[in-house]
Amino acid sequence: MTTDHRPDPRKDSVDAGLSLDDLRGLPAVVDLLTAARAFGLGRTRAYELAARGEFPCRVLRIGGTYRVPTADLLAVLGLPTTPHPRPRRSDRVATRAEPRSTGGRVRRETPETRDPDPRPAHPF
Repeated sequence: MTTDHRPDPRKDSVDAGLSLDDLRGLPAVVDLLTAARAFGLGRTRAYELAARGEFPCRVLRIGGTYRVPTADLLAVLGLPTTPHPRPRRSDRVATRAEPRSTGGRVRRETPETRDPDPRPAHPF
C-alpha cells in the first residue's frame, strides 16, 4: 500500500520563504504573513510572536491587523534597505535597429509621405 504524498500548498508557501528578488519587490509595508514567510515562520507562530511583542522585527498594529515595515524586515535580514539604482537613460543599450538619434521613433510610411513614383529617375 502506497501513501499519496501530495504537496500541501500552505505548508510549501511557508517553507519556501521569500527569494531575494521577492524581498526586493516588496511594497513599503507588508502584512504579517509575508514577513513571517521571510523568516520561515508559520501563521500561528507569527501571530503568537506579534501578540507578545517578540516578532523578530518591528510590527505595527493598525486596527485589527499587523503590518511590518519592509525596511525593518530587510534590516533584520541583513539586506540593504535602499533599492538598486535604475540604469540611466544614457546607459541603456539601443535595442532597435534604428540609430539612437531617432529617439526610438519609427517613421511610418503613409499615402501622404510615400513617393508616388518609386522608380529611379532616368538621367536623360
